[in-house]
Amino acid sequence: MELLEQHEEVHDDPLRVRLTDFDKDAILIKVHSFMKTTDFSESLRIAEDLNFRIMEIIHGAGAQFALPGRTIQIENAVSESGHVPPGA
Repeated sequence: MELLEQHEEVHDDPLRVRLTDFDKDAILIKVHSFMKTTDFSESLRIAEDLNFRIMEIIHGAGAQFALPGRTIQIENAVSESGHVPPGA
């Protein structure tokens, strides 16, 4: 909340930061504020700045963001030359 209160490009009211839900792979936090611009490109720049600062706060607290991972298994893989690679 302090980040939003001190940011020169964010209106003072309304400001809300709420834990909204637990998802399968995430804890969802809603950050709500109004920016002091009506220009879309400028709003993207401000939002990006806020997001990077939020990441710095999280990292500064010793926490990390978990990124989703996936494993893809390919059956009967064939190389470009038409040969089946060993172990496939």
